[in-house]
Amino acid sequence: GDEVRAVLEVEGEGGGSSRTRMHKKGGGKRVLATLPSFAKDIWLPYDGITVLEEQELPTLALAPTPYISVRNHMLKKWHGDPMTYLTLEEATSDMPPAFENPQALRMAGRLAYAFLCRYGHINSG
Repeated sequence: GDEVRAVLEVEGEGGGSSRTRMHKKGGGKRVLATLPSFAKDIWLPYDGITVLEEQELPTLALAPTPYISVRNHMLKKWHGDPMTYLTLEEATSDMPPAFENPQALRMAGRLAYAFLCRYGHINSG
């Protein structure tokens, strides 16, 4: 698909920029990441979660794969039309069935949406 290759500098404790320091992989090493085009400008790992997400969404961080699916779904929707405000209803429509329990899916959707809005990953710029 439409992908961008990016090299991320991942610093150890106390160093590096906030974007790269929050990336979970690495440990003082350069990490070559292949990011879908919608992820290149937002600096969230397409296949992982950041330390900030772990801190802000500890329950979802326990099972990151379903959360990542929900989060990436929302990011892709917003990136498809970044000039239009993405509502919670639009962001959560047609979400992949990442959680077996529909109530858990709705809750994950609300939490992911709030996180993405709060930190400017959607509905900003």
